[in-house]
Amino acid sequence: MLLNLNRIELFVRVAKHHNLGKTAREMHVSVSSVCQRLKSLENDFGVKLYAKNKEGIELTGPGQILVTAATDVLNQLENLKKMLNHDSEVTVQSLTVGGTYNPSEKFLPSAIAAFQKTHPDVKVKFLTADGASIDKLVRESEVDIAIIHSPSESSDFHREHFAADESHVLRSSDAPIVQKEKVGFAGPFTNPSNR
Repeated sequence: MLLNLNRIELFVRVAKHHNLGKTAREMHVSVSSVCQRLKSLENDFGVKLYAKNKEGIELTGPGQILVTAATDVLNQLENLKKMLNHDSEVTVQSLTVGGTYNPSEKFLPSAIAAFQKTHPDVKVKFLTADGASIDKLVRESEVDIAIIHSPSESSDFHREHFAADESHVLRSSDAPIVQKEKVGFAGPFTNPSNR
């Protein structure tokens, strides 16, 4: 027996409302269309699923069994759909890199290019500004990692010497990708002259 899922979903709605008219309005179809589909469902199972009464409808014993089982199946299908959609979604990670003017010109383009080769799924945003602005952006976690000349003495930042010209790498302590990948302490965001 091949069952029509739409008819089963319809029956669950009818059972919820106990009213054919209310179900028809909710689904934007006629009452006769609802009755026709329910009749087909009863024919599929070979049993009477409901009876009409003054208030609307009343489920029969087999109707109650069907609505309980159908609700479970529909919930499982909905959960399966969510799981499949969740697994198919690609989580796009992002990294915001900042730099003061001199290090941005000297080091960051090649460092970002090297990082993108090893992390092609990460979206990199690049900002250049004066030292005070970059310091503030890192402090407010607007920038995940930065190369600056003469860093502040703030203990809020993880800091590493970057180049002979006194450039340093700062990273926000709140940046998930920086924490996970240890960006700034190894790999493409190390001093290109030391590679």
